[in-house]
Amino acid sequence: MWFGSTALLCSLSQSSRIVGIGIDILQPVESVRNLGIHLDSKRSTQTHLAKLKQTCLFQLRRLHQIRHLLSHDITANIVAAIVLT
Repeated sequence: MWFGSTALLCSLSQSSRIVGIGIDILQPVESVRNLGIHLDSKRSTQTHLAKLKQTCLFQLRRLHQIRHLLSHDITANIVAAIVLT
């Protein structure tokens, strides 16, 4: 992972951004996930927050599909656990 200011990242030549491992060539990307945290090249939290929101909404949609099988208290506890974590 390379982090830096916009000027520093732009000053890197295109050939130094591409890394080869064996026969595979790794291309640069705007964001990576490491230990569950999404890091982007601008060192902002926008990517992480967007992915976190996407995951939370996905889990809430899944809960919506089975909520008729659960009591109100259990559903409320699961929603609180999803949102608070």
